[in-house]
Amino acid sequence: MGGWPCSGKSGVLHDVAESAIDAGRDVVFIAVDQIGATSLGELRNELGLEHELIEILRNWPGERSGILVIDSLDAARGDPASGALLNLIRAIVTSRGRWNLVTSIRQYEFRYRPEIRDLFRSNV
Repeated sequence: MGGWPCSGKSGVLHDVAESAIDAGRDVVFIAVDQIGATSLGELRNELGLEHELIEILRNWPGERSGILVIDSLDAARGDPASGALLNLIRAIVTSRGRWNLVTSIRQYEFRYRPEIRDLFRSNV
């Protein structure tokens, strides 16, 4: 989901996640602007996980599709967290497993960061 700053992207994602949970779907919500991790290993530690998040998602039991929500992807712009999150997104998108990805990013970032735009375009 792209949009202008302060256009309500986070609120919409929260509502989507809440509706999915109410419908019995598995949801993992990551607010990028609330984490300090600069790698997937640090993210694992910050979240208090014993295993890498991608491994947890791959092995998460369930028959219905789950939703990985990454809010404010643009908040990681220009720092090492950006690469780590892009690796997580790439793993989810290319795995074609039961997890669907929903993310928010400012329209400017989506337009001018080809590594993000191309990641989503190649898997449409």
